[in-house]
Amino acid sequence: KSVAIAPGRSGPTVGSVGATLSYQTTVTNSGDVPAESVAVLDEVPSGFELVRTNPQATRSGSQLRWNIGRLEARQTQVFAVDLRATRAGTLTTCAEATAAGGLRARDCVTTQIGTSDVKLQILGPTTAKVGDEITFKIIIGNQGNVTATGLLLKDRFDEGLVFPGQTSPIEKNLPDLPPGLAHPPVVVTFRVMRP
Repeated sequence: KSVAIAPGRSGPTVGSVGATLSYQTTVTNSGDVPAESVAVLDEVPSGFELVRTNPQATRSGSQLRWNIGRLEARQTQVFAVDLRATRAGTLTTCAEATAAGGLRARDCVTTQIGTSDVKLQILGPTTAKVGDEITFKIIIGNQGNVTATGLLLKDRFDEGLVFPGQTSPIEKNLPDLPPGLAHPPVVVTFRVMRP
């Protein structure tokens, strides 16, 4: 008859600064007798801030703890931690399971945290006459090292310009933008109605 506890740590390998990242620890007693005094320890590493745990953990400083107590043979329990990345870099988060009899096991996940660096450029005329149609090209690129998500282009324009069927601002959701790439230019044509 034996007891064996093992934590399985899972989570994203890539993330961005400011993003909330979800990690799971699956603790299993793969033995054929119950494990006693089982606990799970999780550390909130530097570069992350705690958002939430499920189930609720006991927190002491940067350490999270769940006291399971008895874990039956072949039983599994899952613990989730949501962390927000606060800086770029290679960040590692680990979980450890302990049980009576000196049993101890540890597993870690390393996440590369990067930043998106969105640049915007507007190309178009600098002067026009009343009655002219003027066209602007808006170019959006990502010079960062992670995908830019949740992009919204908002174009505010003066009352002397008219865009058919629209009032200021014009808004357009943009698809995610991988690092090193640019969206096709967004083209906007206005009619000049007054000086």
